[in-house]
Amino acid sequence: MNIAYQVVGSAVRRLAAEGGTAGDLSPTLLDQIAVEQLGRPLAIDAATLADALDPSAIVATRVAIGGAASEPMSAMLAEVAVDADELAAAARERLDAVDRAERALVAEARRVIEEASE
Repeated sequence: MNIAYQVVGSAVRRLAAEGGTAGDLSPTLLDQIAVEQLGRPLAIDAATLADALDPSAIVATRVAIGGAASEPMSAMLAEVAVDADELAAAARERLDAVDRAERALVAEARRVIEEASE
């Protein structure tokens, strides 16, 4: 397991045990945990930690197909919109075919009834 994950995991567990939240995660706490586990501080600055905890920045890194970043999400939504349009068109075609079949059946039934009554 990555050392950073171990340190952060320990810090999060400590915060949770103390009733803290992710907003309470600090470079000082990470350094305390790192010294306990590694014998040295991580020396991460507050700006780097803030970037790592920024939801927008996290989402922006999700660039793989199906990811939550803007570009793959836009591509996926465009593809889904095309699929939805195609499905709607196919459904309309089938409904139109059912309507035509119903009209033809009713017309044939009327014709048969008329012939039988003659």
